[in-house]
Amino acid sequence: MVKCKWVLQIKQNKDGQILHFKGHLVTKGFIQIFSQDFTFTFTSVACWESIHSILCIATINDFELCHIDVKNDYLNVPLEEEIYMVAPDGCSTPYWCLHKGLYGLWQAGRQWYLHLHDAYTSLNFKCCQLDWSVYVQWSPFSIIISATSVNDLLVASNSKTESDLVVSQLK
Repeated sequence: MVKCKWVLQIKQNKDGQILHFKGHLVTKGFIQIFSQDFTFTFTSVACWESIHSILCIATINDFELCHIDVKNDYLNVPLEEEIYMVAPDGCSTPYWCLHKGLYGLWQAGRQWYLHLHDAYTSLNFKCCQLDWSVYVQWSPFSIIISATSVNDLLVASNSKTESDLVVSQLK
């Protein structure tokens, strides 16, 4: 059973005025036990060489570039393991069974990668064998290359309409 904690932040503008308050409930995943609480861990991070290559290809071929920052990435994917977490103070139940990933869990990054991989393959992207965080989709009319780094996606394409379509489908 994992414990949790609140991570609280005050967001300010450049003048120091408070814009809003943020709070994230995260697990204390460092107390998880390998092979008991999780088996596999993996986080999708493209190599710098891959990112540089994509940027060079985009520059030489005048491709459109797009950056996507996925919000709440770990919170949107189901877990394979049954994980129980001690509920935060003030809750009526003493513990929660987690059905979706939560920041801090060892397996949350892998589950996000598997979810993202399924999304890419459903859109006919092929995974690069040298870098599992790079995906390519090509047709007679367009080529789209995407690199992922946890919840940041870089999309390069020779067709803005195709790129916009893929971005909307990935959302």
